[in-house]
Amino acid sequence: MTDSNETTGTSRAEVLVKVLVGAGVLAILGTCAALVSPPGREFIGSTRRFLASVERATVAPGTAEIRAIGCDQALALPLREAAGFISSFSEEFATDETLSNAAGDTMWVQCRVELPAFEIPDCESVARAYGSAVAVDAPFIVVSGKPGTTICSGYYDADGVRLGALSQHDLSMAPD
Repeated sequence: MTDSNETTGTSRAEVLVKVLVGAGVLAILGTCAALVSPPGREFIGSTRRFLASVERATVAPGTAEIRAIGCDQALALPLREAAGFISSFSEEFATDETLSNAAGDTMWVQCRVELPAFEIPDCESVARAYGSAVAVDAPFIVVSGKPGTTICSGYYDADGVRLGALSQHDLSMAPD
């Protein structure tokens, strides 16, 4: 047996390359078609709005103070903005009244340490840093950790007092 098709003179390698190129072109066309469809455009728009929100959140009032206590990244984001993005592609989240109602004006304050560090600021310290810079009149969510690890999370007041636990599907502590 030879490595070529004697009738057409096309080698198996050439056929394989043509099949792979054809599959790649179809995948690209399929992706483009999905992205220009109404749901695709809606998803892209939601993603752009959320990324713009996150960008603003990294320079929001209080984030410089959070970085000053040892956080490589800090953000302060209204939970409503994150909830709107998530609900745009998660039917479960969009229909979960507890989560949707809890979002309200609750702020999500986050400290993330990227570089190897001897100490990651605890949530009480993050809450005090945020509360010292921003006039806070309602509990807010604080999360502190490093990539892949959350060392603490919960609802806090401006003095760094932990008011309650935060779980993935229970935001009942969130203010109305």
